Amino acid sequence: MAAVAETALRGLGAVRKVASVERSNDQATFVLEVETEGDLITEMRRAMPVPITVDKAPDGSLKVVLEWAWGRSAASAG
Repeated sequence: MAAVAETALRGLGAVRKVASVERSNDQATFVLEVETEGDLITEMRRAMPVPITVDKAPDGSLKVVLEWAWGRSAASAG
């Protein structure tokens, strides 16, 4: 499912570039370059048919958790 999430992220207008992807067990971590004017979370919720939880870190980065039917995958954006 990480590949599906990566493909979906690459197609979002708010994503300038998928800078890196790290896969570990049942998680995938994505580092994204995003457009300042875009609304990444709203675009993700429209494009991905799974529940999405968002936490913001003190450094301004986002932790976005996608809840797949058979487990969890995590994606980070900064």
